[in-house]
Amino acid sequence: MRAKLILKDLDKFGLNSYEAKSYLSLLERTSLTAAEVARIAGIPRAKVYETLESLTARGYCQTIPGKVKRYSAMNPSALKEKFIEEEKERLESQLRKLRDEIKQKENELAQSIKTADGLVDRLCPLYEKGRTETDPLDYIEIIKDSLPLQKRILQLIDGAEKEVLVFSMPPTLISRQQIIEQIEHEKVSLEKGVVSKCIYQYPETEDQRRWLYEYITLAREAGEQARIIKKIPIKMMIIDERIVVFTLEDPIQHKPSGTTQIIEHRSLAGSLKILFETIWERADDLDALGLDSEKYNQSESNDNKP
Repeated sequence: MRAKLILKDLDKFGLNSYEAKSYLSLLERTSLTAAEVARIAGIPRAKVYETLESLTARGYCQTIPGKVKRYSAMNPSALKEKFIEEEKERLESQLRKLRDEIKQKENELAQSIKTADGLVDRLCPLYEKGRTETDPLDYIEIIKDSLPLQKRILQLIDGAEKEVLVFSMPPTLISRQQIIEQIEHEKVSLEKGVVSKCIYQYPETEDQRRWLYEYITLAREAGEQARIIKKIPIKMMIIDERIVVFTLEDPIQHKPSGTTQIIEHRSLAGSLKILFETIWERADDLDALGLDSEKYNQSESNDNKP
């Protein structure tokens, strides 16, 4: 066990296994031949000469001339400084390598930082530009069903801040209950100071006149400003010169399509507001409609009879 520990310590000072075993063998005798060292140390005969030459060159043993060359170990006390010096050189060599590696890594880090800075400088403008760019169709919303459309219209009315401008033309696609609900939302909006204007198209049938009378009565009571004209170019709503809601006529059947488009586009909304104001100036006051309130009130009373 003790010999193993000594061999391990000698290994720390740069002696390989053969060299350490050979040196220990020499310490136990005054002198030994190469063959004796090989036998006592238990190393191959072919390696012993190379091993002893290495020990001699490094000062661990010396040769004794004679008919047969012998080898004698140097006093370990004399080797103390050698052990320390060799260990110092070994460690300093390692330190130099570490310093070189650290310097190399520092250079690599500095280069990486430089590269990262350059990359960020190139990426930031793209990021900032991306915050202002939108998809060409992000401002267009398409709704095909009446129920989600009604909910969306109510949201837009609730969110209005300045004005709601409407082109209203038959036929209507919403029920009487939905009309009442929409006017209730419009009333709340009007109470907040939002201006509500609507241009109605002259009705062509008695049913359309009945619907228009009922709608106009409720809307005007809520505070809506209204006028009427013979022909409206498009069924449309403009909110705050920012959002446009319209339903285009089916080009084949020549009647309003069930598909509604909601476009958030200030230029478009501003242009269509000019159209609205132009037609508003040309439109007639609702008194020109000539609705017989007594007739429709009486009709409503009859409808309510069991």
